[in-house]
Amino acid sequence: MANLGQVYTKRNVADYMTRLFTLPSHARVLDPCMGGGVFIYSLLAHTTYNVTGVEIDDKAFNAFSNPDTERCHVRKGNFFDETAEYDGIIMNPPYIRQEEIDNLSPFGISKQTIQEACALMPISTKANMYMYFVLYGLQLLRSGGEMVAIFPNAWVNTPLGKQFKEQITRHAQIQLFISVTGNPFEGTPTVDVCIIKLIKEGRGATTYKALSVSGNQLHEQQALPTQIADTKSGSLTMLKNIATIRRGITTGANNLFINPKLPDAIHTIDVLTSPKNLTGYTTSNAALGKMLAIGRDDIITESEQAYISHCEETIRTTGKPLSLKNMIDSNADWYRLKIPSPAPVLFAYIVRRNMKFVYNAPALHARDNFYMITPHHIHPFLLLALLNNYHVYTQLEKKGKTYGNGLLKIQVYDVATLLLPKNLDEKDATKLTKLGKQLVETGDDALLDEISRLLNKHYGKDAKEEYFTLKTKRLGTL
Repeated sequence: MANLGQVYTKRNVADYMTRLFTLPSHARVLDPCMGGGVFIYSLLAHTTYNVTGVEIDDKAFNAFSNPDTERCHVRKGNFFDETAEYDGIIMNPPYIRQEEIDNLSPFGISKQTIQEACALMPISTKANMYMYFVLYGLQLLRSGGEMVAIFPNAWVNTPLGKQFKEQITRHAQIQLFISVTGNPFEGTPTVDVCIIKLIKEGRGATTYKALSVSGNQLHEQQALPTQIADTKSGSLTMLKNIATIRRGITTGANNLFINPKLPDAIHTIDVLTSPKNLTGYTTSNAALGKMLAIGRDDIITESEQAYISHCEETIRTTGKPLSLKNMIDSNADWYRLKIPSPAPVLFAYIVRRNMKFVYNAPALHARDNFYMITPHHIHPFLLLALLNNYHVYTQLEKKGKTYGNGLLKIQVYDVATLLLPKNLDEKDATKLTKLGKQLVETGDDALLDEISRLLNKHYGKDAKEEYFTLKTKRLGTL
């Protein structure tokens, strides 16, 4: 069955979103993906609007019981077939990755059809389904109409997200941007979200707020429009200006490439597969796995060819992963990996409790759950000190996206835009380099205090208390 990307909004959050509307009393409001009808129930209970609901899923549509057939009309079908104009739209759009959109063809939906529907607001074919819902919804709004939507905020500050925002702001004002913490959904989905309110063809500044959700309790407060208050400081520079950051080795199917069931394979390399295998601030004693790594010019052995053929049959049969299936269908050598050179500094981008940048002294290869960081002109020990301190950890706590159970996901652009001192004098640089070396040799977390205190003058503050407050809040122990 195709993934419909359905995650249902809690009623108290739906009521909060409904109250964001400032429409005339008899406005026409659409919920284009009504699911269980939580927004419709909220609108009928708290407004006098005329409500329309659309739902493509038979089970969800048939389970809905219309409490007011005079003010509310619902239909089962494809939102992208909708042509009527509306005063308002409210939604929790489906979260479906671009690779899975064509799986919705039984419903009459494909990447091509929704790209065509959103032709007035074109966006990359790599867009997630929720982006198409927002953009097509804007096309259906009248001038001055309002949209209130809740969806993942992983798009913020990404290249695709910037394109998404450009299309929105070309046609509408982002009147409200509300960062949500806690769980606004039924069940326990692990995704960080935002609520936005758009005004079609509106103009004006954006108001930023934060909403925390804890059970039936909602708490709203004002928020800063940027995640780091001192991004304009002339004494700081972004990490991307002094180092290269890239992902580790991407396979497309780790279960086939990592520790393959092929004991006599000759084309394998040692690879760091998990941050759990690290001790301290170095990879020197890390437990390693094996990765099948057949290069462009390698001659494949008979047993390796048999393994590859078996994997191809499995991929064709299951249709997963789609990226490799497409390569197989086009007769591409899907099993030949591009192996980047090892980097001297590694960072695991899923933070479970403690974040740390580690020294890759043995020059190990790393899987794509690590970022590989290569400094341009400074010693790796100096870079380690500049990265392992409370100032950087605080930035990452603010930048990262929470995924439940205390997990924090750090995107590559979050790391690339970390702010570091750019004008170190020789004395400080020497001291920091020494501290970075000691951190690698001893793994002593107490050195973080010494490094952070030395950097306080560059950041104009002491970040230790702020970091531990943010960390404690993320781990849910406040």
